[in-house]
Amino acid sequence: MTESNETQRFPPAGPFYSQSLERFEAKLGDPSDEGPLSGARAAQRDEREEYPYDAIELLGEVGAPSLHIPATLGGSLGSLEQVIAASYSVGRRDASVALASGLQMWAHLVWMAGSSAQQSEIQSVLAGNGAICLAASEAMHGADLLSIECRAETTPKGYSLRGEKWPIGCATQARAALVLARTDAQRGPRSLSWFLLDEEALEDKRCGRLPKVHTLGFRGADLSGLSFDDLALPAEAMLGDPGYGFELAAKVFQLTRPLVASLSLGPGETALRLATEFAMERQLYRRPLTDVPSVRTALVCAWVDFTIAEILLVGAVRAAHFCPRQLNVRSLVAKILAPNLIRRAIDSCGLVLGARSVMRDYASGAFQKASRDQAAVSIIEGSTEVCLQLLAAELPRLVRPRAAAPCERLRVQCTMQEPVPELNYGNLVLDARGKDDIVAGIARLVGDNTGAESNAATRILAEASLTEGDVLFSEISGAFVGGDAARHNAPNLAYRYAIVHSLAACAAFSECNRRLGAIIGRPVGDRPNGATHDRVYGATWSGLHKPDHGWLH
Repeated sequence: MTESNETQRFPPAGPFYSQSLERFEAKLGDPSDEGPLSGARAAQRDEREEYPYDAIELLGEVGAPSLHIPATLGGSLGSLEQVIAASYSVGRRDASVALASGLQMWAHLVWMAGSSAQQSEIQSVLAGNGAICLAASEAMHGADLLSIECRAETTPKGYSLRGEKWPIGCATQARAALVLARTDAQRGPRSLSWFLLDEEALEDKRCGRLPKVHTLGFRGADLSGLSFDDLALPAEAMLGDPGYGFELAAKVFQLTRPLVASLSLGPGETALRLATEFAMERQLYRRPLTDVPSVRTALVCAWVDFTIAEILLVGAVRAAHFCPRQLNVRSLVAKILAPNLIRRAIDSCGLVLGARSVMRDYASGAFQKASRDQAAVSIIEGSTEVCLQLLAAELPRLVRPRAAAPCERLRVQCTMQEPVPELNYGNLVLDARGKDDIVAGIARLVGDNTGAESNAATRILAEASLTEGDVLFSEISGAFVGGDAARHNAPNLAYRYAIVHSLAACAAFSECNRRLGAIIGRPVGDRPNGATHDRVYGATWSGLHKPDHGWLH
């Protein structure tokens, strides 16, 4: 299946993201009710650094694990928007639970490259709501996967696995582990391979589970490690072809980066809700706190930052369906900007809350927990700095002369009511090869709408993207012909490209979804009501169209 020849689309009608969010909210119920996902229970687990067994069990009962199985394989995943929505909904109750359950996303590696037997194994694990561990990182090498030391030596019956993976998520709880190991002693892109370890292998005495790592945020999650002491594996444990481990890692990370970044949404919304409620109820200087200009500005800017992050995340996962060959750029931009935008939104909320932002008991500790949990998201699945280096590698071809993206192709990508084509793992490639429909097509998309419905604010965003882009592309062209000294500036140029992309993405989503606030998700179960809230929240949409907002710089 090619990008232009889709055979099945999900859903048949309607904005899938907001509908998925509403459905998940309805399944999980009011966060103020007693239960595994209540605020009180989340705070208790956090204080005790307790794994959320009860909450994970509840998510199994409402069908969350099936979101990680494509509908074509019998699951309920039609669009990755569903996974973003679930992460958001669970995360606003307890981000540690969102992380623990969300790591079932590593099943995508098996759908991408696994044999029929391996896919059946993972389906069985998910059917039982089991945890899946991705064992790639090592203590001495971190994101430098080509330098890993864990080895899989060939034996007459298969492989012998030796080494250690740390720190990795869900290693203690895992019923299946995906292990990246060296199968060629010589460092290079064909020196690594993936192996699927089933529960029997994980329980073998030659496989050790390392102690829990104590963390500042996500205290209830399982961050630990695995050690292997000549663990015997059958030949069929290898996942995919030998030597393709690095390539498969690069491809699956394109899918999972925005899913990991979406872990910011829940804590971010918690902070925004608490700050907005506080500002509505608080009286200061004989007037409502929402009437204080600096408070009002802080809240509006926080909501704007949050909304931009949401647009980038939803846009990235829709790109996985519509234009997977461009996903490397789109997922990197989302991972670079979304967690940092929401980090700034939370910091703005902290300014509004004042002293209460550092009180462990305020709102059952919800704000300080949300702040701690969210702070770790930019590190998980490749830090901001790692992602900037990867995006910088795309820059030389992104600035070459390129034809504008077909207007209709960009429109369907960005129109939330447009159903998405089936996810095709075979269309993922290692780099975008100079293609980014959002940046290349925004001028034509906005320019085509010159009638009475033309949105002046959207045009401001588009023009800002084009103006900033022209300056940036000139600098990029010079940087990559200027030798190593000029290339030291590449991460900064990559960050600026991400900003240009985000400007264009906001313009495109605004143009294609005239009532953006009704289409981009927003949990409504316990949102504060009233005219004051409407004024604060409504100002977000006018704030979104201000190109001089801080995130441009």
